[in-house]
Amino acid sequence: MINGTSVISYTLNNVPYTEPIKDAFTRITQYSDAIYGNYDNPETNRLICNGNVKILDHMSGDYVDAYSIRKEFRNEFYDMVFNEGRYISISTDHKVNTNNRGDIDASTVEPGDTMNNMISSVPGYKYTDSNIAFDFAWLLGVLFVSGEYRNNLSVTLYKNDTVLNAFIQSRMDYCNGIGNSGNVEKQPSSARYHVSKGKNPKSTILTTENKFTYNSPIKNQLASLFGALNKSERKVPQMITSNGRYAITSFVSGVIDAIGVLKNISENKYDVELTVPSQVAQELFYLLMSIDIPATIEYGTTKNGSPSGKDTISFAVCYEMQKFSHSSLYDKKLVQDQDRWSNRCDKALTVKKMVRSLLNDDRDVYDIDTSSGYYTVNGIQMKSDRIK
Repeated sequence: MINGTSVISYTLNNVPYTEPIKDAFTRITQYSDAIYGNYDNPETNRLICNGNVKILDHMSGDYVDAYSIRKEFRNEFYDMVFNEGRYISISTDHKVNTNNRGDIDASTVEPGDTMNNMISSVPGYKYTDSNIAFDFAWLLGVLFVSGEYRNNLSVTLYKNDTVLNAFIQSRMDYCNGIGNSGNVEKQPSSARYHVSKGKNPKSTILTTENKFTYNSPIKNQLASLFGALNKSERKVPQMITSNGRYAITSFVSGVIDAIGVLKNISENKYDVELTVPSQVAQELFYLLMSIDIPATIEYGTTKNGSPSGKDTISFAVCYEMQKFSHSSLYDKKLVQDQDRWSNRCDKALTVKKMVRSLLNDDRDVYDIDTSSGYYTVNGIQMKSDRIK
């Protein structure tokens, strides 16, 4: 069974979603026949999908019917880590579909075993026409990794970039009602920023209340997206995942401006590295795939080799990301697009190691019964347990 933080792409009543399995389960529950009971008995604890759910199985080239979804709890997991920059957390009793040895128990998987890898953009992905401003999509990207809403909107950046600070301040002003909601009265800025001193400066941009704040519908949106939620549990807003290519690119550009580190590959070609919570890395991986940009994820560990909860996702920077940037990150640089797929993704993923974890508390795990017998999770084809 698959850890609930792993990410899938699916459709519910023909509407596409990409999100962690645990959130998909909650959403699908509203439209399915639920059979709840003893978590140890799959027959009395599952959702019957009623023909309205399809899930991506990239090896079949399309979305396939999901018949039912089972939820259980475990406190022991294997993290399957691959040489090619992917990993997935599975229960210790999961059956793994390897290319070289067929279906085997997770406990018998060895370094060198191979599995199927998603190497192209999500099949059947359809954009809507972009219906949000690119600057707003960019700000959502900044807030996704560096912002929060506790009574007021704030952003914390672990660097001092005056260009970036000033633009964030102007966008936060707008969201806070200054120049928004039909306001024509000239108002002073409601956002201010402070830069700490020392070798590693930290910039904090904070909004304050003003008489227009409560008339700003954008503020309410941001409060719902970036409230006092643990940053490690954040989801890419659905308004981004279903929007146009440039809106998605603007969002990614905001993430890069906030926390990205550029790595020069050759001449004017760059990769970017983002160190983020593990679930956020998987969500960004899928978002990038939707605009045909491959990414690799470096599995983060502590000094003793246990999972750190933070991973580093790397991908090629494209020209549009520089175009939508509002920081000094690209000063004196002119980014050229590079071949995004050559030597970055292989059709087979090769197991590098299996990391076994014993947790203090139980975590939710899931399995999905599909018409093909497989489904794609974290960009990896996994076997269904075929619930009857």
